[in-house]
Amino acid sequence: MMAHIFLTTIVPILLLVLVGYGMDRKFHLDLDTLSKINFYVVAPAFLFTNTYKYHFTAESMQIIWLTIIGFVATWIVSVIIERLMGFEKTKAGIFRNAVLFNNCGNIGVPLTVFIYSNDPFLQNGQPIWLEAAIAVQIVVFVWQNIVTNSLAFYFAGEGKMSRRDAAMIVFKMPIIYTLLIALGLNFGEVPIEGMFIWPVMTNISNALVMIALFTLGVQLARTPFTFFTKDVMAGTWTRLLLGPLIMWLCIVGYQLVAGPVPSLASQVLIISAAVPSGVTTALIAAVLKTHADYATQMVVSSTVLSAITLPIVIWLCHMI
Repeated sequence: MMAHIFLTTIVPILLLVLVGYGMDRKFHLDLDTLSKINFYVVAPAFLFTNTYKYHFTAESMQIIWLTIIGFVATWIVSVIIERLMGFEKTKAGIFRNAVLFNNCGNIGVPLTVFIYSNDPFLQNGQPIWLEAAIAVQIVVFVWQNIVTNSLAFYFAGEGKMSRRDAAMIVFKMPIIYTLLIALGLNFGEVPIEGMFIWPVMTNISNALVMIALFTLGVQLARTPFTFFTKDVMAGTWTRLLLGPLIMWLCIVGYQLVAGPVPSLASQVLIISAAVPSGVTTALIAAVLKTHADYATQMVVSSTVLSAITLPIVIWLCHMI
Protein backbone atom coordinates (compact mmCIF):
# COMPACT_ATOMS: atom_id res chain seq x y z
CA MET A 1 0.00 0.00 0.00
CA MET A 2 2.76 2.46 0.96
CA ALA A 3 4.72 1.66 -2.19
CA HIS A 4 1.60 2.09 -4.31
CA ILE A 5 0.82 5.48 -2.76
CA PHE A 6 4.41 6.59 -3.30
CA LEU A 7 4.42 5.50 -6.96
CA THR A 8 1.02 6.96 -7.86
CA THR A 9 1.14 10.26 -5.96
CA ILE A 10 4.68 11.25 -4.95
CA VAL A 11 6.65 9.96 -7.95
CA PRO A 12 4.56 11.89 -10.55
CA ILE A 13 5.07 15.07 -8.52
CA LEU A 14 8.81 14.47 -8.17
CA LEU A 15 9.16 13.79 -11.90
CA LEU A 16 7.44 17.05 -12.84
CA VAL A 17 9.64 18.90 -10.35
CA LEU A 18 12.66 17.14 -11.84
CA VAL A 19 11.71 18.36 -15.32
CA GLY A 20 11.77 21.97 -14.09
CA TYR A 21 15.01 21.33 -12.21
CA GLY A 22 16.72 19.88 -15.30
CA MET A 23 15.42 22.54 -17.68
CA ASP A 24 16.75 25.32 -15.46
CA ARG A 25 20.13 23.64 -15.11
CA LYS A 26 20.33 23.41 -18.90
CA PHE A 27 18.74 26.68 -20.06
CA HIS A 28 18.74 29.02 -16.98
CA LEU A 29 15.04 29.89 -17.20
CA ASP A 30 13.44 33.11 -15.96
CA LEU A 31 12.03 32.20 -12.55
CA ASP A 32 10.34 35.57 -12.12
CA THR A 33 8.34 35.08 -15.33
CA LEU A 34 7.31 31.56 -14.35
CA SER A 35 6.22 32.77 -10.92
CA LYS A 36 4.14 35.56 -12.44
CA ILE A 37 2.45 33.15 -14.88
CA ASN A 38 1.60 30.88 -11.97
CA PHE A 39 0.47 33.64 -9.61
CA TYR A 40 -1.35 36.00 -11.99
CA VAL A 41 -2.74 33.61 -14.62
CA VAL A 42 -2.86 29.91 -13.82
CA ALA A 43 -3.71 29.94 -10.10
CA PRO A 44 -6.52 32.53 -10.49
CA ALA A 45 -8.00 30.54 -13.41
CA PHE A 46 -7.94 27.37 -11.31
CA LEU A 47 -9.56 29.17 -8.41
CA PHE A 48 -12.19 30.75 -10.67
CA THR A 49 -13.33 27.58 -12.44
CA ASN A 50 -13.47 25.48 -9.29
CA THR A 51 -15.14 28.16 -7.15
CA TYR A 52 -17.75 28.76 -9.84
CA LYS A 53 -18.59 25.03 -9.92
CA TYR A 54 -18.46 24.70 -6.13
CA HIS A 55 -21.69 23.61 -4.47
CA PHE A 56 -21.88 25.37 -1.11
CA THR A 57 -23.32 23.32 1.73
CA ALA A 58 -23.33 23.31 5.51
CA GLU A 59 -20.10 21.33 5.25
CA SER A 60 -18.40 24.31 3.53
CA MET A 61 -18.63 26.44 6.68
CA GLN A 62 -17.35 23.51 8.71
CA ILE A 63 -14.27 23.27 6.48
CA ILE A 64 -13.62 27.01 6.78
CA TRP A 65 -13.79 26.86 10.57
CA LEU A 66 -11.51 23.82 10.75
CA THR A 67 -8.98 25.53 8.47
CA ILE A 68 -8.89 28.59 10.71
CA ILE A 69 -8.80 26.56 13.94
CA GLY A 70 -5.94 24.43 12.60
CA PHE A 71 -4.03 27.55 11.58
CA VAL A 72 -4.39 29.18 15.01
CA ALA A 73 -3.41 25.97 16.82
CA THR A 74 -0.29 25.59 14.64
CA TRP A 75 0.55 29.25 15.30
CA ILE A 76 0.46 28.63 19.06
CA VAL A 77 2.67 25.53 18.78
CA SER A 78 5.09 27.47 16.56
CA VAL A 79 5.46 30.25 19.14
CA ILE A 80 6.16 27.69 21.87
CA ILE A 81 8.89 25.99 19.79
CA GLU A 82 10.43 29.37 18.85
CA ARG A 83 10.88 30.19 22.52
CA LEU A 84 12.22 26.73 23.36
CA MET A 85 14.78 27.13 20.55
CA GLY A 86 15.74 30.58 21.82
CA PHE A 87 15.32 32.33 18.45
CA GLU A 88 15.72 36.10 18.33
CA LYS A 89 12.71 38.01 17.04
CA THR A 90 13.48 38.20 13.32
CA LYS A 91 14.56 34.55 13.06
CA ALA A 92 11.49 33.50 15.04
CA GLY A 93 9.32 35.23 12.44
CA ILE A 94 11.00 33.31 9.61
CA PHE A 95 10.58 30.04 11.50
CA ARG A 96 6.89 30.82 12.06
CA ASN A 97 6.37 31.53 8.37
CA ALA A 98 7.89 28.19 7.34
CA VAL A 99 5.64 26.36 9.81
CA LEU A 100 2.39 28.22 9.14
CA PHE A 101 2.44 28.84 5.39
CA ASN A 102 2.59 25.72 3.28
CA ASN A 103 3.03 25.09 -0.42
CA CYS A 104 -0.65 24.43 -1.11
CA GLY A 105 -0.45 25.99 -4.58
CA ASN A 106 2.65 24.28 -5.98
CA ILE A 107 2.23 20.96 -4.17
CA GLY A 108 -1.06 20.84 -2.21
CA VAL A 109 -3.41 21.18 -5.19
CA PRO A 110 -1.45 18.84 -7.53
CA LEU A 111 -1.12 16.35 -4.66
CA THR A 112 -4.89 16.33 -4.13
CA VAL A 113 -5.44 15.71 -7.84
CA PHE A 114 -2.98 12.80 -7.93
CA ILE A 115 -4.22 11.22 -4.69
CA TYR A 116 -7.91 11.16 -5.57
CA SER A 117 -7.24 10.11 -9.16
CA ASN A 118 -5.58 6.85 -8.05
CA ASP A 119 -6.12 3.86 -5.79
CA PRO A 120 -6.94 3.47 -2.97
CA PHE A 121 -9.24 6.46 -3.46
CA LEU A 122 -11.06 5.16 -6.57
CA GLN A 123 -14.40 3.40 -6.76
CA ASN A 124 -14.95 1.06 -9.70
CA GLY A 125 -11.95 2.69 -11.32
CA GLN A 126 -13.53 6.15 -11.22
CA PRO A 127 -12.25 9.20 -9.28
CA ILE A 128 -15.65 9.87 -7.72
CA TRP A 129 -14.14 11.78 -4.78
CA LEU A 130 -11.87 14.05 -6.82
CA GLU A 131 -14.22 17.00 -7.31
CA ALA A 132 -15.24 17.02 -3.64
CA ALA A 133 -11.59 16.77 -2.56
CA ILE A 134 -10.64 19.73 -4.76
CA ALA A 135 -13.53 21.69 -3.23
CA VAL A 136 -12.02 21.23 0.23
CA GLN A 137 -8.55 22.06 -1.09
CA ILE A 138 -9.86 25.33 -2.57
CA VAL A 139 -10.78 26.55 0.92
CA VAL A 140 -7.24 25.82 2.15
CA PHE A 141 -5.77 27.34 -1.02
CA VAL A 142 -7.65 30.65 -0.62
CA TRP A 143 -6.93 30.89 3.11
CA GLN A 144 -3.21 30.19 2.68
CA ASN A 145 -2.90 32.79 -0.07
CA ILE A 146 -4.59 35.48 2.02
CA VAL A 147 -2.59 34.88 5.21
CA THR A 148 0.71 34.33 3.37
CA ASN A 149 0.43 37.69 1.64
CA SER A 150 -0.49 39.54 4.83
CA LEU A 151 0.60 37.92 8.10
CA ALA A 152 3.78 36.47 6.55
CA PHE A 153 5.03 40.00 5.88
CA TYR A 154 4.39 40.94 9.50
CA PHE A 155 6.32 37.96 10.82
CA ALA A 156 9.24 38.23 8.38
CA GLY A 157 9.51 42.00 8.79
CA GLU A 158 9.42 41.95 12.60
CA GLY A 159 6.45 44.26 12.63
CA LYS A 160 8.09 46.80 10.29
CA MET A 161 5.07 46.75 8.00
CA SER A 162 1.96 48.64 9.06
CA ARG A 163 -1.52 47.15 9.05
CA ARG A 164 -2.44 49.41 6.16
CA ASP A 165 0.52 48.18 4.09
CA ALA A 166 -0.40 44.56 4.80
CA ALA A 167 -4.01 45.25 3.78
CA MET A 168 -2.86 46.88 0.55
CA ILE A 169 -0.82 43.78 -0.31
CA VAL A 170 -3.91 41.60 0.18
CA PHE A 171 -5.99 43.82 -2.08
CA LYS A 172 -3.35 43.64 -4.81
CA MET A 173 -3.73 39.87 -4.95
CA PRO A 174 -5.50 38.69 -8.15
CA ILE A 175 -7.05 35.75 -6.32
CA ILE A 176 -9.10 38.13 -4.15
CA TYR A 177 -10.93 39.57 -7.15
CA THR A 178 -11.08 36.20 -8.89
CA LEU A 179 -12.74 34.74 -5.81
CA LEU A 180 -15.27 37.57 -5.50
CA ILE A 181 -16.26 37.34 -9.17
CA ALA A 182 -16.55 33.54 -9.07
CA LEU A 183 -18.63 33.66 -5.88
CA GLY A 184 -20.92 36.31 -7.39
CA LEU A 185 -21.50 34.22 -10.51
CA ASN A 186 -21.96 31.09 -8.41
CA PHE A 187 -24.53 32.56 -6.01
CA GLY A 188 -26.25 34.42 -8.85
CA GLU A 189 -26.46 31.16 -10.83
CA VAL A 190 -25.17 32.96 -13.92
CA PRO A 191 -24.62 30.41 -16.74
CA ILE A 192 -21.15 30.96 -18.21
CA GLU A 193 -20.12 27.41 -19.12
CA GLY A 194 -21.53 27.92 -22.61
CA MET A 195 -19.74 31.23 -23.13
CA PHE A 196 -16.45 31.69 -25.03
CA ILE A 197 -14.54 32.54 -21.84
CA TRP A 198 -15.20 29.17 -20.17
CA PRO A 199 -12.96 26.93 -22.35
CA VAL A 200 -10.20 29.54 -22.04
CA MET A 201 -10.41 29.51 -18.24
CA THR A 202 -10.69 25.71 -18.16
CA ASN A 203 -7.62 25.17 -20.34
CA ILE A 204 -5.55 27.58 -18.27
CA SER A 205 -6.80 25.96 -15.07
CA ASN A 206 -5.75 22.52 -16.31
CA ALA A 207 -2.16 23.80 -16.59
CA LEU A 208 -1.85 24.39 -12.84
CA VAL A 209 -0.30 21.04 -11.93
CA MET A 210 2.41 21.23 -14.58
CA ILE A 211 3.23 24.94 -14.23
CA ALA A 212 3.27 24.89 -10.41
CA LEU A 213 5.54 21.85 -10.11
CA PHE A 214 7.78 22.95 -13.00
CA THR A 215 8.27 26.32 -11.28
CA LEU A 216 9.08 24.59 -8.01
CA GLY A 217 11.75 22.56 -9.81
CA VAL A 218 13.34 25.73 -11.18
CA GLN A 219 13.34 27.21 -7.67
CA LEU A 220 15.01 24.12 -6.22
CA ALA A 221 17.67 24.17 -8.96
CA ARG A 222 18.88 27.50 -7.57
CA THR A 223 18.98 26.52 -3.93
CA PRO A 224 21.99 24.84 -2.24
CA PHE A 225 21.21 21.61 -0.38
CA THR A 226 22.88 22.38 2.96
CA PHE A 227 20.00 22.09 5.36
CA PHE A 228 20.95 19.47 7.98
CA THR A 229 21.23 21.88 10.90
CA LYS A 230 19.29 21.93 14.15
CA ASP A 231 17.43 25.17 13.40
CA VAL A 232 16.41 24.11 9.89
CA MET A 233 15.36 20.62 10.97
CA ALA A 234 13.24 22.09 13.77
CA GLY A 235 11.16 24.04 11.26
CA THR A 236 11.07 21.16 8.79
CA TRP A 237 9.80 18.51 11.18
CA THR A 238 7.33 20.92 12.78
CA ARG A 239 5.85 21.57 9.33
CA LEU A 240 5.85 17.99 8.06
CA LEU A 241 4.98 16.02 11.20
CA LEU A 242 3.43 18.32 13.79
CA GLY A 243 1.36 20.12 11.11
CA PRO A 244 -0.85 17.12 10.22
CA LEU A 245 -0.90 15.92 13.83
CA ILE A 246 -2.20 19.30 15.02
CA MET A 247 -4.88 19.32 12.31
CA TRP A 248 -5.97 15.81 13.27
CA LEU A 249 -6.25 16.85 16.94
CA CYS A 250 -8.27 19.91 15.92
CA ILE A 251 -10.66 17.71 13.93
CA VAL A 252 -11.03 15.31 16.86
CA GLY A 253 -11.72 18.22 19.22
CA TYR A 254 -14.18 19.78 16.78
CA GLN A 255 -16.08 16.50 16.52
CA LEU A 256 -16.39 16.29 20.30
CA VAL A 257 -17.85 19.80 20.49
CA ALA A 258 -19.69 20.44 17.21
CA GLY A 259 -20.40 17.04 15.67
CA PRO A 260 -18.97 14.71 13.02
CA VAL A 261 -16.68 15.79 10.20
CA PRO A 262 -16.92 13.90 6.87
CA SER A 263 -14.01 11.52 6.27
CA LEU A 264 -13.11 13.11 2.94
CA ALA A 265 -12.88 16.60 4.46
CA SER A 266 -10.73 15.24 7.30
CA GLN A 267 -8.41 13.48 4.86
CA VAL A 268 -7.85 16.52 2.65
CA LEU A 269 -7.34 18.90 5.60
CA ILE A 270 -4.78 16.60 7.25
CA ILE A 271 -2.91 15.93 4.00
CA SER A 272 -2.91 19.67 3.22
CA ALA A 273 -1.38 20.29 6.64
CA ALA A 274 1.44 17.87 5.77
CA VAL A 275 2.75 19.56 2.62
CA PRO A 276 6.11 21.39 2.79
CA SER A 277 6.75 25.08 3.46
CA GLY A 278 5.70 27.51 0.75
CA VAL A 279 8.25 29.00 -1.64
CA THR A 280 6.63 32.38 -1.03
CA THR A 281 7.98 32.42 2.53
CA ALA A 282 11.55 32.38 1.18
CA LEU A 283 10.75 35.09 -1.37
CA ILE A 284 9.29 37.32 1.35
CA ALA A 285 12.38 36.83 3.51
CA ALA A 286 14.59 37.77 0.54
CA VAL A 287 12.58 40.91 -0.20
CA LEU A 288 12.71 42.05 3.44
CA LYS A 289 16.34 40.89 3.86
CA THR A 290 15.63 38.91 7.02
CA HIS A 291 17.36 35.51 7.27
CA ALA A 292 16.70 34.71 3.60
CA ASP A 293 19.15 31.77 3.60
CA TYR A 294 17.45 30.22 6.62
CA ALA A 295 14.02 30.58 5.01
CA THR A 296 15.21 29.05 1.74
CA GLN A 297 16.82 26.08 3.48
CA MET A 298 13.60 25.28 5.33
CA VAL A 299 11.66 25.37 2.06
CA VAL A 300 14.19 23.06 0.39
CA SER A 301 14.50 20.64 3.31
CA SER A 302 10.75 20.33 3.86
CA THR A 303 10.20 19.83 0.12
CA VAL A 304 12.83 17.09 -0.16
CA LEU A 305 11.89 15.27 3.05
CA SER A 306 8.15 15.44 2.27
CA ALA A 307 8.83 12.65 -0.24
CA ILE A 308 9.24 10.45 2.84
CA THR A 309 6.59 11.88 5.16
CA LEU A 310 3.72 12.48 2.73
CA PRO A 311 3.19 8.81 1.75
CA ILE A 312 2.96 7.95 5.45
CA VAL A 313 0.39 10.69 6.12
CA ILE A 314 -1.63 9.71 3.01
CA TRP A 315 -1.61 6.06 4.08
CA LEU A 316 -2.77 6.96 7.59
CA CYS A 317 -5.52 9.20 6.19
CA HIS A 318 -6.84 6.31 4.10
CA MET A 319 -7.81 4.62 7.38
CA ILE A 320 -9.96 7.57 8.51
